[in-house]
Amino acid sequence: MSEAFDRIGCRTLVGLLILTALAVRTGATEEAADKGLSKEISRVQGEAVRVLPEDRRSAVVTRLERAAAAVDARRLYLALYELESAFEVTHAQAFAKKSATVKTPADCPVLWRSAGEPRIRGGAANRMIVRALASSAESRAGPTYRASLPYAQDAGVAAGLYYLGESQAFVAFADFARSLAWPPAGQAPPLRSLAPELEALDAEVTRAYEQMTEEEHPTYVVTSVTLKRARTLNDSGKHAGALLEYLLARYRFAMLRPDAVAEAPRPQRLDVERARLDDGIDHSIARMFVEMAEAALASDDARTRRSATAIVEDVLPAYHAALREVRPQASVGDANAPRVVTVTLVRWPFT
Repeated sequence: MSEAFDRIGCRTLVGLLILTALAVRTGATEEAADKGLSKEISRVQGEAVRVLPEDRRSAVVTRLERAAAAVDARRLYLALYELESAFEVTHAQAFAKKSATVKTPADCPVLWRSAGEPRIRGGAANRMIVRALASSAESRAGPTYRASLPYAQDAGVAAGLYYLGESQAFVAFADFARSLAWPPAGQAPPLRSLAPELEALDAEVTRAYEQMTEEEHPTYVVTSVTLKRARTLNDSGKHAGALLEYLLARYRFAMLRPDAVAEAPRPQRLDVERARLDDGIDHSIARMFVEMAEAALASDDARTRRSATAIVEDVLPAYHAALREVRPQASVGDANAPRVVTVTLVRWPFT
């Protein structure tokens, strides 16, 4: 009996050691992502001060402050999302400043050919939110590069240089996002084409535009641009990116609906939504919105707090609906299967 107990105890000890090692490894990897984000936020903050004009700096600084606050609150997916636009604006402006020797439209083609269209390196992303953000950014690189030269000729060299730099910034951000180390995330969720959802939301947004006030038009424009990104990604089979952009469009449009929410949700409601996200599935896209709602509820601004309701009542249900798998077709021997009748049409010759 003692020998059997020793064997059981030994196996138990080994199991505990393995679990401890996995926990330590996971914590270390999470810490690596945390440190990587913090380091990059600090780098972009310093670069923003050096390269951005003062009139463009405040919005970027605010975004970086939100990213840093998200890291401090352990909302790392939200931190990565908040970092993106600041990263890209600063990167683009740094390129434009470095290329300031280009003064006239006639000088532009040489630089454009030398820079070349940004090369999409791609690579593995061990988080769905990373895959979504990276594919969305990369999808904008080529079109922005191709538009930047005519833009320099129409809107001025400085504008063209900025957009040329922005085309490179999209790829640079995607590379950075993929470089972050995360612990294992679980199985990828079942993704599919969102064509019906995108068409329906686009129609709803278009109808609502006729009733919008002038103050709401900028939000409408941003929503429409986000929907266009979602369609582009969906058409190219980048379903993670399409899902993220679709949900962002819903989030931005939710506050414009006639029946927009009037109050913030109770924290318990967010707890329920958080509990729906199975740890065995990589729900990092949904978790980013949960983190966004958490940050909103911590805000002193009433409208910001209400935006958490849009996430709970609109965005997260849309996420779960988008992941519903198509029901399997009934087998041939299934008595409940619908009967299929095949009709063959034959056309008589010379009639």
